[in-house]
Amino acid sequence: MKFKFEITQVVRDTDLVENARGDGKTQAIFTVKYRVRFHNTMSMDAQEVLWASDELDAYNKAKQIIRDKQSHGEF
Repeated sequence: MKFKFEITQVVRDTDLVENARGDGKTQAIFTVKYRVRFHNTMSMDAQEVLWASDELDAYNKAKQIIRDKQSHGEF
């Protein structure tokens, strides 16, 4: 099925905290909201909640999650 997606919002939900690996890097929980359009006739709003180091990292991780979902037939 042909689809397009657009990320509509990236929001940091928590303060940055040191990650569990103890390597000095920080991460926070982000909510990434997006819209998926199917054949330009239907659309679906969804969101992912994930750990990321900043807004750009959250954006890129969400893009990969969306593509993985599409390749596994979830869209």
